[in-house]
Amino acid sequence: MKIVITGANSATGLALLSHLVERNNVEAVACVRSERARQALPSHPAIESHIVDYNDVDKLARVMEGADCVIHLVGILIESRKGGGTYKSSNVEATRDVVDSAERAGVNQLIFVSALGADERSSNKYLRSKGQAEKIVRSSKMRSTLIRTPLLLGPGTAGSESINQVASQRQARLLGGGRHHVRPLDVGDLSHAILNAASAAEKFDGVFDLVGPEAIEYRELIRRVARLQGNDVSIGSVPIWLAKLVASTQAIVGRSGISGDVIDVITSSEDVERNTDQFFEIELTPLDVTLANSAQAANEDHPVASQSPQELPGKKGGPPLFARLIILGITALCFAYLVYRLNGAATREGLSLFDYMASVFANVDWLSWALLMAGYSLLYFIIDTAVFWRALHWFIKPIAYTDILPIRASAYIISIVNEQVGKGAMGVYLNRRHDVPAWEVGSVILFLIFCEVFYLLFWATVGYAIARDSLPPAFDLIPILALGGSAFLTLFVMYFNGVILPKSELKDRALFHAFRRAGPQHYLMFLLMRSPAILAAVFVYTTAIGMFGVETTYLTMLGFLPVIFFSAAIPTPMRAAAIAGWVLLFPAYEGQVAAFGFVQHNFFILFNAVIGLLFLRRTQRELFGT
Repeated sequence: MKIVITGANSATGLALLSHLVERNNVEAVACVRSERARQALPSHPAIESHIVDYNDVDKLARVMEGADCVIHLVGILIESRKGGGTYKSSNVEATRDVVDSAERAGVNQLIFVSALGADERSSNKYLRSKGQAEKIVRSSKMRSTLIRTPLLLGPGTAGSESINQVASQRQARLLGGGRHHVRPLDVGDLSHAILNAASAAEKFDGVFDLVGPEAIEYRELIRRVARLQGNDVSIGSVPIWLAKLVASTQAIVGRSGISGDVIDVITSSEDVERNTDQFFEIELTPLDVTLANSAQAANEDHPVASQSPQELPGKKGGPPLFARLIILGITALCFAYLVYRLNGAATREGLSLFDYMASVFANVDWLSWALLMAGYSLLYFIIDTAVFWRALHWFIKPIAYTDILPIRASAYIISIVNEQVGKGAMGVYLNRRHDVPAWEVGSVILFLIFCEVFYLLFWATVGYAIARDSLPPAFDLIPILALGGSAFLTLFVMYFNGVILPKSELKDRALFHAFRRAGPQHYLMFLLMRSPAILAAVFVYTTAIGMFGVETTYLTMLGFLPVIFFSAAIPTPMRAAAIAGWVLLFPAYEGQVAAFGFVQHNFFILFNAVIGLLFLRRTQRELFGT
């Protein structure tokens, strides 16, 4: 018997080839798409390999000549737009080309490995593509065997790599807490089922669900693998709606990665009405044996290349090493400075550091402070949304203010985890609800971030002019920075309006769309619209700091606050840079301003997140229909 295997370098293909050579009178033609993939194939006299392009039907048909059966393993779960690996091209069109080639070559049987839940009418793009591929196979002139599979485990599988990686962590955050049930199937068992079907085409004409011997919660599966590794893993949860929002943000800006459809697939319970293992005449490998074999293969550095689907998208990566080291250094200096100052203050009071700080917190009227901050957060939200709404009107198109409120509020929740994802979420929302291209939203957000810097610099200059006599000597740099900033902004606006360097192509990039359309009036309008927020902040922060026992004036706070806001933008844990700034500016009240800075900056984020919760249900419904 001669069989042709497409996607022979996949985990299933390699397992199939390893079992195939153990059978007599079986020849295999292994088809792959690159020389690198070809090198991964086992070397054996019964295996013939070919590099093929699956849409080259003529060549593929020649490779299939004389074959009794074609085993089609090509397909993707995660799309990669840059390489053309979409569901349509990889799951549907590739299957159509393989079927056409097999029919031309006169092949009698085609075995197609599909997925549980495949349905051409499914709202899930992946499952719909698999259902469409199944229809193509079933509509062919050949006998067709369609095997729908669950999570595949075993050496070389993406599933085993993902599970081994997650189980090796001290703390693992799983989508939905990993409470969905899976029926993992050993890839070796699947290969035996395929070979048995190839040997009896008449018997295996139809659609078959084939799952593993044990149903288990995914979180328990992780724990079981962790025990094999000698690890005690603590399992937490990532809300599925948040994972979908992050995935959608990445997709909308053109980054490959798992999508909401993939998240639905990998968090769905793998239930079947009837398992067909006995029909295929195979004995299923116990799950513990499969896990042990997979763990052993991982320890032996078995070559695998996949993406871990149970991790939160966007989790990997991050800033460059040198940037992380700089932030780490700033954080260490801030905390060292705070400990030094607070220990000194505690010693002068004859108290331990803990007792000293406890006395500071005990003397605050927390109810009055909370009411003050709640009102300020609401005002900030209204102004912040208005600025974003107006910028969209300037540079993209008019959108109702009430349509912006839900996603701007919900983005505050996401910003607790990742501020950039929070901003990206607005791009996803506007793209889905109002067909606004993501790059245009990104350009507007970049414009607002840019304006924020000069807005704070403007108010720092105003504060310096008003309260220069009460400011530390370091604040004498503000006029110099203001002068330099004004010159830079003037040249910047002239450049993007084509007044200087009109032939430069840098300004024509899509990301600078908002800057090309922005004139001096837009920068001025940003300043005027945003200013009520900082003026309100001066009143709120002056009142709030008084509740902590610190006396100051509104003018002094006007001089301090823009600089503090600059330091708060440094991504140090618990806003350490901003807290250190307060201690530096109020040296006579170390404990009071340290406590004030901590609660003021960190709880402001939480107050904003509470506003986001009020709009979360509507945002989820409009983004995901849930």
